[in-house]
Amino acid sequence: MKEELCRKLIHFVGLGYIPLYIYAGKDVTLLIVAGLAVFAVFLEILRRRYSIFPRWILRSYEVNGVGAYLYYGISATLITALLPMEACFAGIVLVSLGDGIAGIVKNQVAFTSFT
Repeated sequence: MKEELCRKLIHFVGLGYIPLYIYAGKDVTLLIVAGLAVFAVFLEILRRRYSIFPRWILRSYEVNGVGAYLYYGISATLITALLPMEACFAGIVLVSLGDGIAGIVKNQVAFTSFT
């Protein structure tokens, strides 16, 4: 459970997008988010070649597939570039909180016996 909570904290860090956007503006946010997405591409290449992440960070489908953080970075870049501020905030909050909380609840339910 401890490892799962650590994984989910990564999701919640994405909420830092909102104050960044509010205080720095759309252009700076887009530059930072796009830069992080490019960094994620390089990180993914390194991860695939050199196994730089501990196994517990990756889901079984990410070990030989693409890490979810890359999809997150690309999505954040696209919504920042194409959508108004309110839609960006809704998208980031939903993916950060929704996926994070759903994973925690799913794991709790999986360990709970209903009989």
